[in-house]
Amino acid sequence: PQDNNGYFLYRAIVHADFRYNKNIRAFVQAQSSFLSGRNGGPRPVHDLNKLEFDQIFGEYSFRLKSKILYSFRFGKQALNYGIGSLLDIREANVRRSFLGAKFIAEHNNTKVDLFAMELIKVNPGFFDDKVDQSQEIAGIWVTQTFPRKFFNRLDAYYLYTHRDSVKFTQGLGTESRH
Repeated sequence: PQDNNGYFLYRAIVHADFRYNKNIRAFVQAQSSFLSGRNGGPRPVHDLNKLEFDQIFGEYSFRLKSKILYSFRFGKQALNYGIGSLLDIREANVRRSFLGAKFIAEHNNTKVDLFAMELIKVNPGFFDDKVDQSQEIAGIWVTQTFPRKFFNRLDAYYLYTHRDSVKFTQGLGTESRH
């Protein structure tokens, strides 16, 4: 019998990673998310997205003589940084994605990501998600790993977010955060 916490979530994810050579890459990932048995039906954004491309991006990578790997990525993609408490894929039934550009530089145990994105607004149907032009995020995220050490990773970042219309206790307004 239905209780206050009992319902089923279903999610299927398939992907294809195409590599033309060591420099050119195309990545496609589709997800289908459903639920059944929840009192009140699906929660907006979190539970239902019948079929959508979760990620679809192109990437160009190259190395210079300095052994640094540079990558330029453009398209719809997931952002997953740190332990996921600040910026991640939102591991609800429906994952979160963004549309924009990312520059990545990697050398030994150091990785630098520079990105500018707009949030994808989730709609419950088939291939009907849209870019939410009222929500933007940009930033730089630097990760330094220390293999085989007790303190094994250090993240430093700067994030900028902007939302055009936000509901606050005092009313509606814009929000910009650094």
